[in-house]
Amino acid sequence: MVLGHRHEEIEPVLAPLDVHIVLNPDYARGMLSSVQAGVTAAPPETAWFLIHPVDHPHVDAEVVRRLLAAARAGQGSIVVPSYQRRRGHPLLLSARYRDEIATLSPEVGLRELLRHHPEEVTHLEVDTDAVLRDMDTPDDYRRERPQFDDRA
Repeated sequence: MVLGHRHEEIEPVLAPLDVHIVLNPDYARGMLSSVQAGVTAAPPETAWFLIHPVDHPHVDAEVVRRLLAAARAGQGSIVVPSYQRRRGHPLLLSARYRDEIATLSPEVGLRELLRHHPEEVTHLEVDTDAVLRDMDTPDDYRRERPQFDDRA
């Protein structure tokens, strides 16, 4: 898990879990810098990268299982969940793109990787809009909060 802003507050919460933490000192440069930090820190034998931004908190394990199943079935080396034909998160990327990810432009981000390899992109249609819903503002948080209460 890649941490940046306020990592000192998050690390203790993750301590009891079996999670490898990577610190991104350049987090202010944007999400791609965190992806690059994680990819760089991954062991050489890593086969796939699951890119799951924390601002998409309602994506459930079934979506991840379906992404992994598509990858195992050889359905492309870039697997993207889609809801009603709109791309969402998390992304599953083959580690063969490790070096290319390191050179991507922060202005474009991972979209650049998808544009370079359209023949390798599998859009996996899912039945939840959670892959699209993110929380970037206090209003987004207020909108999403009731779903956390429902799950508890």
